[in-house]
Amino acid sequence: MKRIFLPLALVALVAATPKVKPVKLPKGPGRDLVQAKCSLCHVMQVVVAKPKSEDQWAQSVDQMISRGAKVSDAEYEVIVGYMTKHYGVKGR
Repeated sequence: MKRIFLPLALVALVAATPKVKPVKLPKGPGRDLVQAKCSLCHVMQVVVAKPKSEDQWAQSVDQMISRGAKVSDAEYEVIVGYMTKHYGVKGR
C-alpha cells in the first residue's frame, strides 16, 4: 500500500503546483547580469512584479547585498539602471 500511496501523492502534488510562465527579460545592457545575480535567490516573476523608482530599485539591491548578494559597485549601477529602465515607475 505504501508503495502505491507515495508515488500517487507526488503526482498529485506536481499536478496541483501552478504553472508559472517564465519571464523573458528585455534585451539590453544588464539583462544577463540581472538574470545571473537575481535568479540565484528569486524567480524572475518576483523580481519584476512591481515597478519601482530608481531610488526604490537601489534600495532593493542594497537590501539584497545586506543579505549576502555578491554585487560589485559597477554591477550595482548596471543592475539599478537596467531595472529602472525596464521595470521603473512610468510617468515620473
